[in-house]
Amino acid sequence: MNMKKVGIFLYLSILVLSLFMGQCAPRTGETGFTTDDSEYETGYIQAVSPDTLANLLLTLAEEHFTEANEALKNENYNLAHQIASDGMRYLLDIPIEEVYDSFIVSRYNLNLRRISSAQIRAANGLWGYPVMETTEQLLINISVNDRIEQIMNYYTGGGRSSMMTYLRRSGKYLPMIEDILEDYNLPHDIAYLPIIESGYSPNAISPASAAGIWQFIPSTARTFGLKINSYVDERRDPYKSTIAAARYLSSLYERFGDWNLALAGYNCGEHGVERAINSAGTDDYWRLSLPNETMGYVPAALAVMLIAREPEIYGMSVNYEEPWQYDTVYVHGPVNLSLIANSVGSTKDDIKELNPQLLQSFTPPGETLYLVRIPPNTNELFHVNFDPLPESEKYLSQSTISSLTAPPPPQYRTYTIREGDTLTRIASRLGVTVEDLKRWNPSVRERYLSVGSTLRYRSR
Repeated sequence: MNMKKVGIFLYLSILVLSLFMGQCAPRTGETGFTTDDSEYETGYIQAVSPDTLANLLLTLAEEHFTEANEALKNENYNLAHQIASDGMRYLLDIPIEEVYDSFIVSRYNLNLRRISSAQIRAANGLWGYPVMETTEQLLINISVNDRIEQIMNYYTGGGRSSMMTYLRRSGKYLPMIEDILEDYNLPHDIAYLPIIESGYSPNAISPASAAGIWQFIPSTARTFGLKINSYVDERRDPYKSTIAAARYLSSLYERFGDWNLALAGYNCGEHGVERAINSAGTDDYWRLSLPNETMGYVPAALAVMLIAREPEIYGMSVNYEEPWQYDTVYVHGPVNLSLIANSVGSTKDDIKELNPQLLQSFTPPGETLYLVRIPPNTNELFHVNFDPLPESEKYLSQSTISSLTAPPPPQYRTYTIREGDTLTRIASRLGVTVEDLKRWNPSVRERYLSVGSTLRYRSR
């Protein structure tokens, strides 16, 4: 069946269900689950139940997967890649956090893996590329060498304070990350990778414009189903970005069959690793010639994994943050975050912290259903205070959106590290402070400044 016809059919199904319940408000313009930013409409569709919506979106994702496989069989890889990507977007829109039907959840997980596999094969142009077998081990087999030991000595010595901070922060996201890794049969050690990526900060941004706890660059983020526009940057969404990271790391492990090479690919790209393997005539990571950053990245990742497994062995008594907890609600148009906060007796800053993907002070326009995280145990309070409000008070008009939309942040410039540079010298040369450099480059380490690497900065 043609994908557009399927989409229209399912959309009309939602509309009919809503009309049947007598709860559908008028809507003008084109139909669809979402619209482009420029096509914001003031109408909205009343939500159907999460189970109904999940079934509809699952069906649409399955139709996309079937058509993607047909395109693959016909060796139309670009079309297959696009269709599989669209199917992944439908899956990521499923309110899985609110769906408790075990059949729906199992279909969701199965299709997540199937669509992911189809997309990887299409992107590589390799029909029939083998799907990764179940990984029974929970830990990566790490053989300590001098490079790993040197970094372990740093994080248990001079970098001990930073390591303690990152471990403490990890408590917030580890349960969620480990659940997703388990769904993808990935080793639990991968959950510690954000220590060197971002220190578990959803707002971390690198000189290469990578963002979020998993530090996705825009192109890779979009490949794995994350949305980036003027209103949202899903690289900053810990939940969605972890799914994307699990899919990417799964594909890398499928490709190389070795975690050292997979981690190297995560840092510098799979093509760079393949070129290094071909050039060296070996797939032994430790004998490859890779960019300096990557040659430091893999031993650093393995070092922090070893420490994070049992920090108490290294004399670290970690007071972990409480696990990330929240309720979720759906809104049907752009809502001011202050209104959401007031409806649950919270603050705008609290709502922003729970939804770090939101770039503006309101939920994104053009979304007929948008999931918002709110403080735990406030779902009922939200509906009591929010639902009775007139629609004109709930949802922002286009003119209000225009007035509230923040301008894009100042553009960063990049500085290439030279021989003999220190953060103090670089800050003086650029006319900024060392604190500025650390804020703009959260992963920078004074002792590990690498000649040829870059730092980002803003001119005063």
